Amino acid sequence: FLVDVHWRITGNALQEVKTQFYRSGTSFYVTNMLARGWFERGLYLGVTVPDLPKELRAYNPNEHIDSKKNFEDIAANLKTIYSQVEEAVKKFRENKNEMELGYRFGLAAHALQDFYSHSNYISLYMEYYRSEHKGKELPDPSAIPTLEEALSDPKYAVFKRILKEKLQTGEYPGEGEGSHKAMN
Repeated sequence: FLVDVHWRITGNALQEVKTQFYRSGTSFYVTNMLARGWFERGLYLGVTVPDLPKELRAYNPNEHIDSKKNFEDIAANLKTIYSQVEEAVKKFRENKNEMELGYRFGLAAHALQDFYSHSNYISLYMEYYRSEHKGKELPDPSAIPTLEEALSDPKYAVFKRILKEKLQTGEYPGEGEGSHKAMN
C-alpha cells in the first residue's frame, strides 16, 4: 500500500478547493493561508502519518475507522473525528497555528477516505440503487451520496435504513471476506 495515496486524493481535492477560493474571491486570509503553505504541510502530515509503519507510530483503528461492525460504532467514531476537527478550529482561532489546523484536518480526511474505501458503504448504495431503479447500473459514480447526505436527506430514507442495518467497516488486520483488504 502506498503511503502517499491519501496525499494524492487530498492534493487533488485541495487543488479544486484552491481554484474555487481564488475564483470566488474568498477572504484574503483564507487564500493567503493556503498560499503560505503551512496549512498544506500540516494537511500532508495528517493524511500520511496514520499509515506509517508500526515501528514508527502506533496503529490507531479509529484513525482508519477499521473493525467497526455496526452503524452505531461507525457513527461514534465519526462523531469523535468531527469533534476533533471542531476542537482544532477553536484552537486555531486562539493560536493561528496553520500547520496544526492542517494536521487535524488531514487526520480527519484520512479517516473519511478510509471509511469509503474500507467499508461496505459503496456496495450497499449500489445494491440500493439497483433495487430502486429496476436493476439499472449507476450512471455516474459522483451520484453516490456522502454519508452525511444519506443520513440527512429524506430522499434516502430507505438507504438510511439499510445503512443502520448493514453498514460495517473491514476488519484489520484480517484476511478474506469482511477484512479491510477485501473491502478495498
